[in-house]
Amino acid sequence: MPSEVSLVGPDPDAGIAAINGPADAPIFRVGRAGTTRLHLERLTIRGQLVINATDTLASAGMLIERDTCTVAQCTFQRRGSSEFRPAPGGALLLLAGQLRIDESRFEGLNATAGGAIAQVGRHRTMLLARKIQFVNNTAARGGAIFVDSGWAELEACEITGNAAEIEGGGVYADDAVVLLTSQTHLTRNR
Repeated sequence: MPSEVSLVGPDPDAGIAAINGPADAPIFRVGRAGTTRLHLERLTIRGQLVINATDTLASAGMLIERDTCTVAQCTFQRRGSSEFRPAPGGALLLLAGQLRIDESRFEGLNATAGGAIAQVGRHRTMLLARKIQFVNNTAARGGAIFVDSGWAELEACEITGNAAEIEGGGVYADDAVVLLTSQTHLTRNR
């Protein structure tokens, strides 16, 4: 039986709910068997959230394996030194399953691949991003987003000022389908 975890911040007029953690260790872990459904809403997240992580991948911002995760109206920011660079996915690492993100912001994150989000699953993976701002994120490949397998759709997203040391300043895709749909803009990425 799948477990469900929801973290919902206060009404926007009541203030900001923040989850803060160290730069190089997870804030918490939820599940390990691929049976967790996670919903995050109206939160500012600084540090690492790890979902179904093995110890070798625990440095990812949030790790998703075979699960469904929804994120709405959240802000993901770097916590700690800009020199610390987690494995793929500065905020989110999608290995399998589905990730839907709505009306959120990823800013100032860094990773080895996918400064904000890395999708590297060898199984069916699906990323649906709508009205997302990816600003000033960095990685070796995919300054904002790294998609190495599966399918990703970006709708009405702003991908601005991100940088990659090797290639894919805004978005890097290899062996994947990436759809940039209506009103998605890539500007000043390098």
